[in-house]
Amino acid sequence: MRKCLTALVLLMSVAVSAKDFKDVPKAWKWVGKNEVALTYDHSFTGNKDFSVNAVTGKVTEGICYPAKFTEFPFRPEGAVNLTYSPDSTKMAFTRDNNLWVVDIATKGETQLTFDGSDVILNGYSSWVYYEEILGRPTHYRAFWWSPDSRKIGFYRFDNSEVPVFPIYSPFAEDADRSGMGLAYSQNAGAAVALPNVSPT
Repeated sequence: MRKCLTALVLLMSVAVSAKDFKDVPKAWKWVGKNEVALTYDHSFTGNKDFSVNAVTGKVTEGICYPAKFTEFPFRPEGAVNLTYSPDSTKMAFTRDNNLWVVDIATKGETQLTFDGSDVILNGYSSWVYYEEILGRPTHYRAFWWSPDSRKIGFYRFDNSEVPVFPIYSPFAEDADRSGMGLAYSQNAGAAVALPNVSPT
């Protein structure tokens, strides 16, 4: 349902901008249960920025939905793909192929998955999904916050059945993993979408 609403809102945004196709919104984000904000300059505060109600179709121009933070207030050790919750009270990230959430006010960390390993990836995409499906701008991120900041949906990748062909580096001093590359001999195992996990 949300995908349909998103598509509808994006079509509406094009309709709003139809008089000048050279100026199309550059980014969008959910700012309410049914409200999507669209921006031309990534600020979400410009005079031309607007929001669309995905249910009623009502367009509101001249919005003001700036990000609460422009930079991360701190970075947990080993955090990869640090991502704000929509309400900017928490940050999600992956560490050692497990999914974590940290509360910004208390800096308390909560581990959401526990089976991450070299072959089990939680919230961190396999190479094929990164390259061909999710896209390079994701930087391997394979988790998403719900609009109300209460849950996280993510992909879990199981590469345990994928044969690995080691490529040894002639510059390594020994044969440990730090001195070699790994080439998967076939595509990684299919990602399985898990039910939303609540970080609270």
